[in-house]
Amino acid sequence: MLRNKFYVYLNNNEFVYKTIDDNNFNILNILNKNVNSNNTCLIVIDMLNIFVRKSGDLYHENYKKMIPGINRMISLSRENNMPIIFLQHSYRDMDKPDRLLQVFKVENLLIGSFGVQIYKKLDVQHGKDYIIQKRRYSGFFGTDLDLILRENHIENLIVVGCKTNNCVRALVQDAFNLNYNTIIPHNLITTDDDLIHQVNLKDMIDFFSINYISEEKIKELLKNK
Repeated sequence: MLRNKFYVYLNNNEFVYKTIDDNNFNILNILNKNVNSNNTCLIVIDMLNIFVRKSGDLYHENYKKMIPGINRMISLSRENNMPIIFLQHSYRDMDKPDRLLQVFKVENLLIGSFGVQIYKKLDVQHGKDYIIQKRRYSGFFGTDLDLILRENHIENLIVVGCKTNNCVRALVQDAFNLNYNTIIPHNLITTDDDLIHQVNLKDMIDFFSINYISEEKIKELLKNK
């Protein structure tokens, strides 16, 4: 598929397609940051029923296709005793509804609803993994995510999930502002439009210094001590 092999950029009002390669995009920056299992965690963004189940109001097949790969990253994180954080987008059921909920007009984003539950085929370990509810796109905004990361001496974030152009991008930008190093495994972020995904991915690579690399490269980095 297009999003697996290319990024796009705009040149003279025309979209130009170029390949993404492991040897580009801040690989040296990653190595210089001394990524290892002691200073790295996995963040899984909004892999919820509303996006991943076919009955979900915001379902798209792109989200469900990531499940095997995300579970591989979860297994890799457990093997290396790394913290795993699940972000859960949801809203309070109040007389004065949240402004973003009014935009979405989706009742299945309310706290406690079926839609905001983490998809059952993801390997979540309740009581061990962190589960953070958020009301805005970024997992940092109005949550204790930054405190959890600092308590665990985390410097590097492996980020997976959806949507590239909303919650993923918002978190990546805040992570950059807070001086975290962000790693995104190939094909483990996405959205419901391949072109929008590619444009935002290219933008994050260029302006937020994300490291977009293969799972194999990540395995190698986690062997560092």
